[in-house]
Amino acid sequence: MNVRVFGLIEGLMVCWDDVLDAAQYNIRLFIGKWNGSKEALLQFYHHRKKADYEKITFKELALISVDRNTKYYSFKGLARIHKDDYTSQNGWRNTGLNYYVMVEAEDRNGQIISSSEKVLGNSLGARGED
Repeated sequence: MNVRVFGLIEGLMVCWDDVLDAAQYNIRLFIGKWNGSKEALLQFYHHRKKADYEKITFKELALISVDRNTKYYSFKGLARIHKDDYTSQNGWRNTGLNYYVMVEAEDRNGQIISSSEKVLGNSLGARGED
């Protein structure tokens, strides 16, 4: 399943492709904490290696269900978590925290017929920075 996540000011917009025979879609919002080194974190951000997801601890924050005709959802009021306090010497410090979204297609019997990987998405701060 192809899922796209866009950062909004204090939120995330999630869009996905239609899945034939889906009765509803479940959208799961996770917060992920990086458990590896800072160098590996930078490589992960630049290359998005699937193997690096093993270095992240996930906690589910929300589970939203929408009908089969809806192919998007917006999470609003999310805190900016991937960058921490600003200091004049170092700029923004990276916290290792990020939002991740996963979408599942469910049939009429309640069985998951398709699901996406966890997709990285960052909400934008008040200044529109990501």
